[in-house]
Parts: sequence; C-alpha cells; structure tokens
Amino acid sequence: MTSGQRVRYCLRLSRVSSLICEWSRVSSLICEWSRVSSLICEWSRVSSLICEWSQVSSLICEWSQVSFLICEWSHVLSLIRFLNANDQ
Repeated sequence: MTSGQRVRYCLRLSRVSSLICEWSRVSSLICEWSRVSSLICEWSRVSSLICEWSQVSSLICEWSQVSFLICEWSHVLSLIRFLNANDQ
C-alpha cells in the first residue's frame, strides 16, 4: 500500500468514525426525546385522573346541594304539620 493509499484509507476511516459519532449523538437525542415523550404521556394520564376526580367532586357537590334542599323541605313539612296540629 502506497503512502497516498494509506492517507485515503485513514481519511475514509476518519469519516466513518465521524459518522458513527454523529449517529451516536442522534441516537442519544432520540433516547432523550423518548424519555421526555414518556414523561408527557405519564403527565397526560395524571391530568386525566385529576379531571376525572374533578367531575366526581362536582357530582358530590351537586348531591350535597340536593340533600340540603331535601333537608330544608323536610323542615318545612314538619313545620306545616306542627302548625296544622295546633290549628285543630
């Protein structure tokens, strides 16, 4: 192998090595993005659970208001019965 061939061979090796290094960086970035994407997915699930809980909490609140109205109505009925009993 002549010295010119050796230089070309070394240059090719250097380019291949450089490409491997670049690919390694790209691969590392893809891996990082995969982790970020996974975290986004997890947060999306957590956010969905928070939303579900918010709806459940809203229903509990609605039921609380309904039960309060039933209780108030019960007091009104008791008062009406009491007044009717006193009138007789």
